[in-house]
Amino acid sequence: MEQDDGAVEQLSEEEKKDDGIVRVWLDRIKMARKEASSWRERCRKIKKKYKDEDSDDSAYKRSARINVLWSNVQTLQPALYSRTPKPEVRRRFMDKDPIGKAAAEVLERATEFALDAYDFDSVMRRVRDDYLLCGMGVARGFYKPVIEKSVQEIEDEYGDISYEESEEVTYEEVTCGYVHPDDFNWSPARTWGEVTWVSFDSYMSRDELIDRFGEEIGRDIELDYTPSNIDKETADRPKGEYFKKARVTEIWDKETRKVYWVAAGYPYGPLDTQDDPLGLTDFFPCPKPLFATQTNDTLIPVPDYALYQDQARELDEITGRIDCLVKA
Repeated sequence: MEQDDGAVEQLSEEEKKDDGIVRVWLDRIKMARKEASSWRERCRKIKKKYKDEDSDDSAYKRSARINVLWSNVQTLQPALYSRTPKPEVRRRFMDKDPIGKAAAEVLERATEFALDAYDFDSVMRRVRDDYLLCGMGVARGFYKPVIEKSVQEIEDEYGDISYEESEEVTYEEVTCGYVHPDDFNWSPARTWGEVTWVSFDSYMSRDELIDRFGEEIGRDIELDYTPSNIDKETADRPKGEYFKKARVTEIWDKETRKVYWVAAGYPYGPLDTQDDPLGLTDFFPCPKPLFATQTNDTLIPVPDYALYQDQARELDEITGRIDCLVKA
């Protein structure tokens, strides 16, 4: 199996240009989506089965069935995650170190406060449900600093006064965010240790694009995404742009330790580039996803339902036959 290292430094001089980098990354993401397309299609079918929307056949809907998928998921949900975990921070070496003990207590209380400061349970429950239905659950971390700008008056030895602007971090927090499986991609690999880049898709309105990437770039990005609940006639109206969004892909490249923001609707160059913004040991802003059944030749998981779907269908068929006999 050929591995894609994803390193921008190994590109040709033509590909290293701004528009070349965008083309390369869009091609890599397209390849990753294609590899996982059959798995994602299977996930959509499983979710329909879970919500009892798996068939449009009226005769099939009239027959009695047992949604064993729903029953199994409801049984496993509290076993996997039921309440907010209690943080526990301990010293690696339990020697007499009062400073280390105090630091561990501070970290433990800070972590407990961080979990209570936002809806951590909601994120973990969504990750748990994706794992049970699709075989993969993803969460990521967000670092949110509050930066205040100030102007300092400086007087030199001759009495001349100058002003210097400075920035200071006055507050900072770390939160956990849910990532939908359709919005998460990774470099083709056999194990998580071989993954060289991960990407996260987000859908942004015109105002959000301008606020994030500036007036000049935000105005030029094509809004190429229309929500599925908006029909084409509404989207094509003069004010249809209010319903459209742009799909922006955030790419974390481990080889170069850079983060790129690209969009298919802006082929002229990356929307933004940052050098290792978090400084994490493993670089990625997310831990290894919660995977279900896997083999050693691919990271794409097998949903649990796929392993017992034949028995579930047989149970539906037997239940339908019993229902027909009772009615007769």
